[in-house]
Amino acid sequence: MKLAFFGDVVGKPGRQAVLDHLPGLKARLRL
Repeated sequence: MKLAFFGDVVGKPGRQAVLDHLPGLKARLRL
């Protein structure tokens, strides 16, 4: 939910950047 809201705020380029970094963020949260 928060990521979707962030994507709407920063626009499509920002949302694509978030999607690109999502695997790394998930791995970091797991640690």
